[in-house]
Amino acid sequence: MDRSRIEKEKARIMKEIEKHLKENGWMDTVDVYEQKVETIKKAIDLTRNLKTELKEIILEAETELQAPILYAANMAA
Repeated sequence: MDRSRIEKEKARIMKEIEKHLKENGWMDTVDVYEQKVETIKKAIDLTRNLKTELKEIILEAETELQAPILYAANMAA
């Protein structure tokens, strides 16, 4: 799914939730749902950032370890 379709689907779902809550007199609950959605979005963004940072750390560690490993391999040969 591309980003645009995901955003459209999310908007459609939020409208459905809001409509349902209005119909049942639970409009205050919409704010709670919106806060939960925002919290989930933030958690997803933080997870993506963490994943990127971890990849960078792993690449850096691999680069730092290459020289000693190559040296040891040459010594063993």
